Amino acid sequence: MNEVANTKKKLEPLFVNLKDLLSLEKRYFIPSYQRPYDWEEQNILKLIESLNMLNDEKDFIFLGNMEFREEGTIHQIIDGQQRITTLLILLNYLNPTKYSNNVIKNMLKIKIQSNDTNEKTKDEQYKFINFLNNKDYTEEELKELNGHSNASLKRKKISNFRNNNVYKLNYYYMKDALNKANIISEKSKQEFAENILNNVYIVAIYINNEIKESEAISIFDTINTTGKPLETRDIFKIKMYEYSKSKNEANQDEIIKKINMLYNNIQSQNEKIIEAEKNIKENEINGKSEFSEINIISETFSFEDILKIYKFILIARVVNKKDNAEIANYKSELFSMSIDNFYDKLFLRILNNSAKKQFEGFENEKINVQDLYDIYEAYVNLSNIILNAKYINSETYFAYKMLKQYTRYSWTYNFLPILFLWRFKRIDSEFSNFVINISKLLEYFSITQEKVINEAKTFINNIIIKIVNMSSSAKEINQEIEERLKKCSKEKLIEKLEGEIAKIWINKEISCLIIAKDAESKKSKNEDMSEDELLQRYQTLFTRKFDIEHICAIDNDDKRFKDNKDYLGNLMLLEYSINRNIKNNNIEKKLEKYKNSKFKVVKNEVNCIQKNGVDQYYNSFKKRQNEKVNIVKNYILKI
Repeated sequence: MNEVANTKKKLEPLFVNLKDLLSLEKRYFIPSYQRPYDWEEQNILKLIESLNMLNDEKDFIFLGNMEFREEGTIHQIIDGQQRITTLLILLNYLNPTKYSNNVIKNMLKIKIQSNDTNEKTKDEQYKFINFLNNKDYTEEELKELNGHSNASLKRKKISNFRNNNVYKLNYYYMKDALNKANIISEKSKQEFAENILNNVYIVAIYINNEIKESEAISIFDTINTTGKPLETRDIFKIKMYEYSKSKNEANQDEIIKKINMLYNNIQSQNEKIIEAEKNIKENEINGKSEFSEINIISETFSFEDILKIYKFILIARVVNKKDNAEIANYKSELFSMSIDNFYDKLFLRILNNSAKKQFEGFENEKINVQDLYDIYEAYVNLSNIILNAKYINSETYFAYKMLKQYTRYSWTYNFLPILFLWRFKRIDSEFSNFVINISKLLEYFSITQEKVINEAKTFINNIIIKIVNMSSSAKEINQEIEERLKKCSKEKLIEKLEGEIAKIWINKEISCLIIAKDAESKKSKNEDMSEDELLQRYQTLFTRKFDIEHICAIDNDDKRFKDNKDYLGNLMLLEYSINRNIKNNNIEKKLEKYKNSKFKVVKNEVNCIQKNGVDQYYNSFKKRQNEKVNIVKNYILKI
């Protein structure tokens, strides 16, 4: 008993709300052995979504355990630094009077992370205080942060912003998420802050200073490694078990078995895909020049990808019911909801008859594991076709890759070919037309609009609804997309293409890929090129890692091309490795490196320069610009 009593004195768990945890008298510090603050956008969005449920579906929110080691009046944070830091940033935004910069500085101290005290940028306390003194990005910084759809470049830019000051980046994500969620106004910020303080709870485990630091960390490790955090599939599996039980269905264990089997099937299929992609890489490198850096757009997929498509299917089924236009639009907003949040609220509605009005009608829908298997089969069929480069024509292959990776809408709607195949069950001319048409439409919206627009999202969501509910045939769906393409403004597209296109990554990437495709598709004199060979050429375009090259360099001494440097006439697709080796040399020095390229568009430029000379190449810019603009325009808007 004495040992138990002593343990109680050393370990004191309390169920507390944030008002108590973050009272103005409290002082915390993050020791230097802790990893730096590193929450990402997805963590911020998940937190905001959880807080949004206060006084909606839930009376309180539980944010898990936190562990502290008491050192006099100061609490050393053993577990919980990411959450506490984020919550203090949030409260500073919501109620800057109560949680002012000075209050936050005094409440949270962060030990130096760098061994070199002169390197202030590596000092977490310095970064934190610097953020508090300068919290908002400039317009130029926002353009740099949000102006890229290319996955690699976007990750690089975000990484730069994170390394510079992750607190500032997360403050931006937080404000943006709150604005998009539309859950607070300027007047209600303080009320929302009080709601959070009063109704968000944690279990705080206080360890007194009789326990050594090593023992405190051991307790933290035990708490955090005893059980693996639940993944999306695990939560879905549990909810499906409860769902089948509520419907008085037999064999709930069989449902769990089917979901586990599906997950295992996905893993096995991904192993096959990875092996196939490895072979593609090896074949591409074999016998080629030293300039061969490979960049596969992977056909692997996850259980979460299947749940994402199923989310769209369930929403489309319910929206199609006899709702008036206002309710239908209201429910359509669910398309943009995160997977975790959607299924959480979906099962709240089904099992507890709660959740928002947006979920009215979902309680009548049949949630079926077989639907997940059908989506899985569509993924398997299409991945095999794409990887084997068979049973699909070259135009469809090119459009599919563009849709999957290179439009401003790819991250949301890259599953559209899977959805079409799931519904209509066959790869035929209508499937090809769908992939080509929807890809071109999203390329048009990507180039003409510098951000994702509601008009495009509404159109696509309506197409999804028609596919899911078979309210239109495959042919009718394609006709509708073609009619929308005919309404696209040639003038607006040309205006964007004729501008300084290099300054907007997504525009130059789409345009240069289309120009490269055009070059690959044109037969040389006496060349007999089959459809299979053309498809292989397109596969090379999407396999070899590329950059967008300024032919006449930006920083060289020759000023004749200065005014035209960022226009389409001066840009081309070029292998990444070659581009990294030529730097900003003049054309004459670049030519020798260009000759190593396997892209026909590069070979054409080399031939043009060698045939006409450098001076003539400079002077013929306008002609070259017009030719390239017309290639892109004619591809996108020619049905």
